[in-house]
Amino acid sequence: MLNLARNRIFRGAYRRLKRLQPVIREFQTSVIQGDQPTHHGGGMTTRHQVPWINDWQEFRAAMVSIRQGEFDPEIYGIDPGETFDRNRWRYWNVAYSIKHAAEHCDATPFNAIECGVAEGATAFIAATQLGAEPIVNHTLHLYDAWEGMRAEGLLPSESSLVGRYSSLSESRARNNLRKFSTNLCWHSGFIPESLDNSAPDTVSWLHIDLNSATATLEVLEFLWPKMPEGAVLLLDDYGWLFWDDTRQIVDQFLRSRPGSLLPLSTGQAMYFR
Repeated sequence: MLNLARNRIFRGAYRRLKRLQPVIREFQTSVIQGDQPTHHGGGMTTRHQVPWINDWQEFRAAMVSIRQGEFDPEIYGIDPGETFDRNRWRYWNVAYSIKHAAEHCDATPFNAIECGVAEGATAFIAATQLGAEPIVNHTLHLYDAWEGMRAEGLLPSESSLVGRYSSLSESRARNNLRKFSTNLCWHSGFIPESLDNSAPDTVSWLHIDLNSATATLEVLEFLWPKMPEGAVLLLDDYGWLFWDDTRQIVDQFLRSRPGSLLPLSTGQAMYFR
């Protein structure tokens, strides 16, 4: 079905014909577009404009390039490309958050951290966007055990996760991210053991996707003092009903700290330091 919102000529005419905009919107919604959403998946559906349609060439290119990687079907599905499309808005939040940090955090060098890498899908998006920013000296630090989740540290509400992610492969993650290898630093092991003096002194961007409230808190307690003004924290598990314990722990941790929290309809949340 034709989607005029994606047509540059139509969008240009729409901007010029201000008096006709209400009529054009009605025509687009009810006649041309009908009930077709502009995005569906990742826990949300919208019929509004998607944010990556115009000036996000790097993001769109990354969403194409990522399909060339090799990903575990138990985690990413039989068709990873379909999974990436369904979660496109979540990946856009990754790209936006690191772009925001690059523009507003003056710490040098620029250090980004992802805790919970799996096989590198979100790290690929982050590294692509970071490489597009005018930052010569930057490093993306990657933390993961690449083993099944252990019972130690999991809350009773998370006990069903024991052993999950045992099929993940660090070698596949490294291969999927090989084009960025000169700007990557790998930290293999369980949290909190892997949180040691190999961590950078400053952290401008932090992405936490650990599916564990306790591990999330341990990361925050260790890395928050390293985050200067302008840094961005992206939480993957904040709004998921299954991980409500994570949301409560995060809220309690951030309540008395400077910054602002933005919950997102994808289940993620951004915190601007």
